[in-house]
Amino acid sequence: MKGIRVLIAVVVLGALASLPVKDTVWKHAVHASSGCSLATLTGNYGFTQTGFFNFPEGGGGGYAPSADVGVATFDGAGSFVAKFSDSTNGKITTGLSAPGTYTVNPDCTGTLTIVNVTSSSENAPYTTVILGGGTELMAIATLNEATQTIIAKRQ
Repeated sequence: MKGIRVLIAVVVLGALASLPVKDTVWKHAVHASSGCSLATLTGNYGFTQTGFFNFPEGGGGGYAPSADVGVATFDGAGSFVAKFSDSTNGKITTGLSAPGTYTVNPDCTGTLTIVNVTSSSENAPYTTVILGGGTELMAIATLNEATQTIIAKRQ
């Protein structure tokens, strides 16, 4: 009885091994979403910004950890205002506000620039991507002195 089971198993495996093998090729391309415009970003977005900022020598020099949390209000026409609290190298500052501008490409990528309200440094540019039809925004700083990312979600 045991010999018959082994013989059947060998025959079945041999039959399976002789079947032609079909190559499966991924045929679905992945594309960025299309159809975004300035109006895709409208209303309030809760956000966090985290990373490191390089302070000029007059400010002590070197990189320091930096994090923000707040709400950015987008007008749907290329401008926004962010109201937030900041922690940079352990120093907490609340009640901050900064205006900015943004662009949006049809493929839902774009730019965001936070206008510096102090004279101590330049504006902060970011490269962005919009997700979920405008429900979420991700960004990375493109300023040489910063390594920061932003994640924002529509409220």
